[in-house]
Amino acid sequence: GEFEDAYKAHYRRGLPGPESLSPAYHLPGIRAWRRYRSITGSAPVAAVKAAAKERGASITEYLTAVYMSAVAEVHARQRSSRIKPRRSVIRVQVPVNLRRFFPSETMRNFSLFVMPEIDLELGEYDFDEIVRAVHHAMRSQIEEKQLSRQISRNVAGEQNPIVRAIPLFIKDWYLAFLHDRYGDNLYSGVISNLGPMRMPAEMEEHVQGAGFVLGPNPMLKKNLAVVSLSDELYMTFGSVIERRDLERIFFRTLVDHGIRTTVTEAGI
Repeated sequence: GEFEDAYKAHYRRGLPGPESLSPAYHLPGIRAWRRYRSITGSAPVAAVKAAAKERGASITEYLTAVYMSAVAEVHARQRSSRIKPRRSVIRVQVPVNLRRFFPSETMRNFSLFVMPEIDLELGEYDFDEIVRAVHHAMRSQIEEKQLSRQISRNVAGEQNPIVRAIPLFIKDWYLAFLHDRYGDNLYSGVISNLGPMRMPAEMEEHVQGAGFVLGPNPMLKKNLAVVSLSDELYMTFGSVIERRDLERIFFRTLVDHGIRTTVTEAGI
């Protein structure tokens, strides 16, 4: 488990790579100097689950739809301002634990992303339309054959003899360039749901809450990390900008859906 490279273990040579994606819309805002701000909202798991079930979605699908709906509202506000958005596609990265599909005992990272999207050039979306788009995209992409295409592309690039022969300092620069152009450039945000956090019953009564924060990203500007403990769901936004409109819209939407939500803020 300490040494296994699960991606290479499940690599299938010759598979076609994933389809190419267009650049996505990015939130507006100026980066705050040397500051990473976090805002956490907590809500009852049962209430969030009920709101998701009412719309035929899982908790992750529902929260992803709320996130995309909030980004779409920011986009609409910017469209009516002086500086118009250049892009119309809202696409969100949602990490997937590959151990559910490919047997592995690796203790290393073993995950990929699914990428639900909507294109605002097609018109406005109501919330139920976004939920359906997210639900069907995630169900079609979280499938062994589709995930194998991503593994095949990533490992094939790593094993390319020309790439392996390039000096490390050049490779680092080039990979950073590719990450900006073909990675973050293609997404409007990230939402990661770790699911329920487990701990011994003796400890649980002494723990008041839980949460985690994703790393700062200057291009995407914001991200959302989700985890649950006992009966409470904790949703933490990380942000490198001072604007709070996305978080405000996100939590307001939960309240509009009848979900009691408590919000706290902290700076990092």
